[in-house]
Amino acid sequence: MQRHAVAFTHALLALLLGGANVIAQTPQYTVSDLGTVGDLYAISQNGAVIGITTSSNSDQVLAFRSRPNAAPDLPADYIGTLGGSSSWAQGINSDGQVVGYSTTSSGETHGFRTAPNAAINPATDDLVPSAGLP
Repeated sequence: MQRHAVAFTHALLALLLGGANVIAQTPQYTVSDLGTVGDLYAISQNGAVIGITTSSNSDQVLAFRSRPNAAPDLPADYIGTLGGSSSWAQGINSDGQVVGYSTTSSGETHGFRTAPNAAINPATDDLVPSAGLP
């Protein structure tokens, strides 16, 4: 019986100490008002936000990526297009690479993936035509 009590005590101590480490490692978050910028689609692990908004003349939909933990600064945060008039950001990873789709100069819709924290480069970021997208 005493051996079981010692084993239970050791298990309880391990749980409590391990639980303290988990609690100490819990990420902390800050909620920020990003203002009225358009539609937000994702946030990266480092706090960069991606989304879309209409351009100042309201005839283009453009994708943007904010700096980490900052509100979008438009038009500086627009990531461009594959040569066409519009782009839509759909996802972002912890390196700052954005994926989405964009119109090309010929009017087709293609998928893209940017380099980390870079604008769309039509020469390197055009993936392939995206079937069934607008």
